[in-house]
Amino acid sequence: MNEHSMPEPVDPTADASFAILEMVLDAARALVPSDTAEALVQLVPRVEPSSQRLIAAELIKFDLHAAVRQGAARRLEFYWPAFAPYLPADQIPYDLLITEHELRRSAGEEVDWAEYRSRFPDVAGLTAELKGQPHGQALESDGGPRLTVGEQIDDFLLLKLLGQGAFARVYLARQLTMQRLVALKVSQRGSVEPQALSRLDHPNIVRVFDQRIHSTPPLYLLYMEFVPGGTLARCLQALRQHPRSLWSGAHLLRSIDQCLLEAQQAVPEYSSMRSVVQDLPWPETVAWIGIQLAEALDYAHRQGVLHRDVKPANVLLSSEGAPKLVDFNVSSRSTEGEEATYFGGSLAYASPEQLNLALDPLADTSSSSHSAGGRLGPTSDLFSLGVLLWELWQGERPWQVRSIPQDWSQAVRVQLQSRRQPLVPRYPAEAASEHALEKALQYLLQFDPERRPQSGGEAAARLRLAFHPELARRFSPSRTSIGGRVLHWPVWIVAAIFIFLPNVIASRFNYVYNEQRIANEYCRPVSDRAPGTASQRDLPGGPIHPTERTSSNVTSPPTTGTNPPYDPAADQGAGQWAKTCPMLEFFYPLARCVNWIVFPVGIALFFWVILPLESAVSMGRRGQRAPPQRIDGLWNVGIRSAALCAVLWTISGAVFAGAMAWRFPGQFGWADAFHFFISLCLCGGVASVYSYFGMSVYSLLVCYPVVVQPTMQDDAFDARCAQQRHRNLLFLVAAAIIPLAAIGMLMFRQTSDVQSIKSLVLLGVMVTGAGLTVAFTAYQKLNRVLYDYALVLGSSAPEVASSHRPRQPLPLPPG
Repeated sequence: MNEHSMPEPVDPTADASFAILEMVLDAARALVPSDTAEALVQLVPRVEPSSQRLIAAELIKFDLHAAVRQGAARRLEFYWPAFAPYLPADQIPYDLLITEHELRRSAGEEVDWAEYRSRFPDVAGLTAELKGQPHGQALESDGGPRLTVGEQIDDFLLLKLLGQGAFARVYLARQLTMQRLVALKVSQRGSVEPQALSRLDHPNIVRVFDQRIHSTPPLYLLYMEFVPGGTLARCLQALRQHPRSLWSGAHLLRSIDQCLLEAQQAVPEYSSMRSVVQDLPWPETVAWIGIQLAEALDYAHRQGVLHRDVKPANVLLSSEGAPKLVDFNVSSRSTEGEEATYFGGSLAYASPEQLNLALDPLADTSSSSHSAGGRLGPTSDLFSLGVLLWELWQGERPWQVRSIPQDWSQAVRVQLQSRRQPLVPRYPAEAASEHALEKALQYLLQFDPERRPQSGGEAAARLRLAFHPELARRFSPSRTSIGGRVLHWPVWIVAAIFIFLPNVIASRFNYVYNEQRIANEYCRPVSDRAPGTASQRDLPGGPIHPTERTSSNVTSPPTTGTNPPYDPAADQGAGQWAKTCPMLEFFYPLARCVNWIVFPVGIALFFWVILPLESAVSMGRRGQRAPPQRIDGLWNVGIRSAALCAVLWTISGAVFAGAMAWRFPGQFGWADAFHFFISLCLCGGVASVYSYFGMSVYSLLVCYPVVVQPTMQDDAFDARCAQQRHRNLLFLVAAAIIPLAAIGMLMFRQTSDVQSIKSLVLLGVMVTGAGLTVAFTAYQKLNRVLYDYALVLGSSAPEVASSHRPRQPLPLPPG
């Protein structure tokens, strides 16, 4: 290969430069360590001068590593004057000095910094900065040992070379004892990778089986699950051969099928997963892939393993289309000298904190800080995932770096600066699912780690919203929507409407009902009755004590007609019984007294019940994570509101009935007191039911999405959801039974005022029907939204329930 054999890039960008660099390093593997610098310099392609400077520096690093591997630590002077056209001797890059210094240290040499000051006087000022750099290790850089396809090594028969990196080669092999196909990674150095990865068992992570050490020649054989569908990077290459507007899940499967044929693997004839992926629009295909990769990262992070190198080349695709992560970079940082091979392909996907760490290897990696300059954590992997998914969605990476770096350090700085630029998709989102996908990716690609999803589970939940754009609007309602308008009202006001309005209506109804009952049965004057009728309790002279009831003072009941209901307010000409009836005179102040006590107590308890809801909503509006106890309070605000109403009504009923029975022991018997008590309990039951449904609808449909939105996580969602469904059913039954019980009590009530009873029964039936309709509507709405939430937040989502696209991520084959 010579300088004329490398095509000039069409688009001279940093990404293009690194793509060419990878090609150059691939060609250099057969040459390094080179016998002469002149032979090595022939690999520098004819590209932009700044790109040539970058490639020349990385070629020198590559050769330095190869030389150390063979036991000879070279000096930089070996490469001059051959490389002088690209790297003048007085302009040697800073990172080349670090590379030579660290490789010599790793080879056991004593390095004197005075030597560097004398050798490179033009950069002597820089050498003072090198003293704090960490010691590196000599690493093989020739792509790993070469083996012949068809030979057997240990328990493995090599069938095909699948690929190679800077330090290893990967073969398709048959494990003879197990009679299974495996991917065999062959290298000449060991690592902690097998120990770290062998405990990972997830359907979206390539399973590492074990590692063997071969003695002659000394090789490390890491064998893992063989995934035949190719890499996501290859899929992207195939997609770019077609207009982006035509991309779909079918194109993903075509790329996989091509890889299956090349690997001589059968294409599945029927697969439920493939049949659904086939019909997916491209944004939903990207979301589907992202959900599974996010869940895989979440699983790995919970096992204490970071990937640190998430990119399309490290995502394999199964024959079913399921993505699988591979090549976890389990070391906490790349050692000095790995930059050319690691960052040549991974720089564009690195998080800001990875780039900062590359620029300053002495950065504090033990600090708990998650700032862009602090230690690497799960959010770093999630940032890289965001870059990968953006590229998969748009066909290009989120940041297009137009300047050409002159060396590796400058390339890192340019990439770091680009991360602060605003994200603007080249192809704007059109469908609602695309808007949801874009918003999820915007979260993943935040420069500040604290503003990104804090776990893979949260990232997966946000990506699931691409399948449910109507649910995405609930989590981020617009100000013009009903939910958005209600959400901006004070929580106290909305809650007061839902709680106090049913209670005020029920209280007024109960007050009028008992007032008329007392007036009709205890206080009705004879002059208001039909001719020839009299009440046992209401003869002239006042109500009759049971001991005074004789045949001489009781008239016969009427034979025809009915008595009109008594209206105390209209009783002005018959002695003004509304004012002179002792029982009504006692009832009125008693009602006022109870109300003046119960309502203030209810208001105080109302604030106690609503406080967790108000606090959780306030935190959600500020983008803060609500603690579990606040979320518990939100889920329980409906049942607590109902319990508050039920308790206060029950106490009021007991006070009313007990006071009336105590004040009129002869006239107001215990049967009358029980009837009085039950009437209040039934009214309170109705008020409790509608307070429950009102507050549950408000808290779960309007408030809960805002509270959960900052994290998209609710660890106790499944248990809370099951409990809420049970409560919804109980209160729906109560919404039917309580009014029917009241109607039954009216129908079996013994009274001479039949017409009034008929009117009350008719009114009760109408109110019951209307109320039951409202309750059933709220019941259906709550259960529907709980189902929808389960698709995003539940650990065991419901069954797929759509016609042509998944309501949830597709099920995966066993891992």
